[in-house]
Amino acid sequence: MEKYYAGCGGLSQARLAELERRQTVASACELPLLPIRPLVKAKDQVFHIKYQPISDFLKEQKINNYLLVTAPGAYLATLDQLEGTNYTCIYVTDTKEDTLCAIQTLYDGTVAHQQKDASLPKHLVQQTASLADRTFEAVVALGGGVASDAGKYFAENIIHAPLYSVPTALSVNASFCYKAAIRMKDPYKSGAYNVVYKFYGLPQAICIDLDVITGSKLLQRAQAGGEDSAIAGRQWNMLRELNIAGAGDLLSILTATFDWRINSLVARGMSVPDPIDHRETTILEKPFSQDVCEGAKELLSLLAEHADDIRNGRKAGAMFLARAYHWIAEQSWIMQHTMWESASEHGMFDHFENVAGTELTHGQVVALSVYFMSLLQENEHERALSMIQRLGLDISLADLAINPRTNYKIAPITLYDCLADLKAYIDEIAYRYTIISAKPITKDWVLTALDKYYTDIYGTLEEQCQIPASGADAQVCAGEKARLDKIIQRVRAGRADHQAAMEQAAKAEQAARTVRKAELDLPELTTQRYMALCQEICQAKADAYADYLRNRHQVELAAQYDSCQ
Repeated sequence: MEKYYAGCGGLSQARLAELERRQTVASACELPLLPIRPLVKAKDQVFHIKYQPISDFLKEQKINNYLLVTAPGAYLATLDQLEGTNYTCIYVTDTKEDTLCAIQTLYDGTVAHQQKDASLPKHLVQQTASLADRTFEAVVALGGGVASDAGKYFAENIIHAPLYSVPTALSVNASFCYKAAIRMKDPYKSGAYNVVYKFYGLPQAICIDLDVITGSKLLQRAQAGGEDSAIAGRQWNMLRELNIAGAGDLLSILTATFDWRINSLVARGMSVPDPIDHRETTILEKPFSQDVCEGAKELLSLLAEHADDIRNGRKAGAMFLARAYHWIAEQSWIMQHTMWESASEHGMFDHFENVAGTELTHGQVVALSVYFMSLLQENEHERALSMIQRLGLDISLADLAINPRTNYKIAPITLYDCLADLKAYIDEIAYRYTIISAKPITKDWVLTALDKYYTDIYGTLEEQCQIPASGADAQVCAGEKARLDKIIQRVRAGRADHQAAMEQAAKAEQAARTVRKAELDLPELTTQRYMALCQEICQAKADAYADYLRNRHQVELAAQYDSCQ
């Protein structure tokens, strides 16, 4: 959970001095911020973004003897760029604090270079000394959101060395943020984790290598039509989808700016005990700025202009995402919070991940949450839907897990449970004041919203699963067909389950009305009793819907278990 820091009051004098030292005029390989108000002058900028190849970035920054925090896929994709530098690897798969604390195994990068054509497990057997026995001049976070947040954790909490961020995909703005999103154990729910923005990790510089982020070499190999063209095409398309997910993270501005206004009006002076450490206080109010709010909305309009470039995996789309993240990072640092791009939709993301019991692709689930929260807000919902469809964002339940092997955990009952219990979850963790706190989420609203969702999203998803027009069509499709067919199969099954559950709900509603008809027809029926009867009928309808989906999910879990035996 984000803590509120007044101005820069949460920073030490040493950190402030370091910031003053680093605030210099941007170099030639940096670009000015997007011309959106409020514009931060180059000399005042805290985040320095270098648009250059990774190898040039490492040389320019004189990064040597560093701890490389990365994921296997990102590492193998950039091995050639790391040659000539002295590094040691940590491979991370999640950002759970207990997992990160337990990591001790290091791998020698020079050995990995000698075996670059070998499989990853052979790299992993080359274990060196434990983390406690080594010192490093810097930490380089190479990869997506998990690597970025883990890199902040190690740089700030374990290694105490300067941090450099090198995103290999723009699936989330983690590389540009100064806080690390660490998953900590939920004190109230066994096996569950809450996302807590706990550690500062301000990078010295951030490298944006557009060739790596857009997979330009992968696309060239796919177009060449060689032996590995199908594999290269599939990898390129999966990278494209990750960047599209990053656009979903930007879409949160639509709902978050709405929530920020509510928060500024209602939460003034409100505070609650911190749910993890009751000795601390969480302040619910977030200082409001009309300029930042309007600038964020302008950024959302620019996202619409770049939607086609992002959807089709072009460098212009990736460049816009990076520059948008930079603008967000600067404003977040100034405000010392991110309420204007992280509010009710991120609260829903946290709860959805808890209910699913597996880590999810952030941008996709944020976009899914924007769909429902904009509907709850009655705030430009059709615009949100249009943007999701234009970007080619898959917000079905078929392919949301970071590890595709755990997609079976995400089912229609997962989404129902998330929405039905969202208010209770937000109250339990003392989340900041948003539309979820301000407006009841009734069971009747949940069923109506779900019915709209399955019509809007599942009805057109087979079109969304098409590969964008490019010279690599044949190769990409060959490599992707099995994966996309599996997604479409799950989409069809999910929609069929929802429709069957709605039929059961309608029957239960009719049966409940029949039982209560005599009392409902009484002329002396009070308003209070009438409302209570309506609630009972709605509850019966919702219970029938949930029971059907729960039984279907149990069948799917049993089938998954049998297939693993």
